[in-house]
Amino acid sequence: MSLSTSLDLLADQAVYASGAVAVRWGQLLRANAGLSDEFARLANKEAVVAMGSLGRLHSGVVPRANAYFIVQELPFNQIPIRMHVTRADLKRIAVVVDGLGYICKIEREFLKPILKGPDSLESAFAVKRSQQRLFDVRLSKEELTAKSATGALAYLKRGETVPYRNSADSLKGGIPAKRSQVRNRRPYWYSLQGDAPTRTAVLFYPNIMIADMYLRSSTQRIPA
Repeated sequence: MSLSTSLDLLADQAVYASGAVAVRWGQLLRANAGLSDEFARLANKEAVVAMGSLGRLHSGVVPRANAYFIVQELPFNQIPIRMHVTRADLKRIAVVVDGLGYICKIEREFLKPILKGPDSLESAFAVKRSQQRLFDVRLSKEELTAKSATGALAYLKRGETVPYRNSADSLKGGIPAKRSQVRNRRPYWYSLQGDAPTRTAVLFYPNIMIADMYLRSSTQRIPA
């Protein structure tokens, strides 16, 4: 299979229909020794351009503790009565469930939509609506206290006291705030690496460009 054919395959939504990626971009790059020559040929035909020439590129966010940082927002009809939440409350807060099944309330300003990978796409120009959210706080605890953000503060305390393990991988267990790849973040252990969201964004996946009004919200990208 030629590189050009493989590139076309990567742009085919059917490749991702089952939820498993058949051809990964990194594998494709490493498997072709003559990649530079092939890209030069395609560039001469104006079939491809360097991404850097299209704008500033940003990498995705890597939480390192997905079960904690990635939560699922519950629709109103699935919120337990014990949470004492009204429809009016949902303008300011969301009720979410984390990777351990823990249900809590968090202020919406600290929850961002997620585009996790190619499975988030409906087509080259449409993004699936999802209830997945990224817990993303860029304030100190003192600032959160001043804002009366009790939901975010309580969830941060949980991240500092409760072990999260939903994988057999020994590196993916333990208290999120104490994990080696998390505790040394600056300025806070919950400071996720990545650029602050911009008003507009264009999302690139291999040989695919997606532009959608949905991306004009505070969207974060989480590598699969």
